[in-house]
Amino acid sequence: MLKWYNGQITIQLSTIVKSQEDSTKERNSAHDAISLDFLTELKELVKAKGYSSNFVGFDLQLAGDATSTDIEELEKNVRQAKAKEDVIRGKATVTKIYF
Repeated sequence: MLKWYNGQITIQLSTIVKSQEDSTKERNSAHDAISLDFLTELKELVKAKGYSSNFVGFDLQLAGDATSTDIEELEKNVRQAKAKEDVIRGKATVTKIYF
């Protein structure tokens, strides 16, 4: 007999944006970096590992003012991740060659 398991992937997201007088615009700018294409790609990667995924989304809430330590840590993490991005994407990319 087969069993069905259901759950969630949990990824804590944080970003730093420039403060704006309009809080809605400020909140929207925090969400700008994650596009529908990225969410679709993430969903497909999960499916490729054998999991069903009907929905992928995210919601960021204001956590407070960013300190210089927060900024330095985020910048360091971004640099390290970008260095690994090509390797990760290379593993996920399938190339079909037709003769």
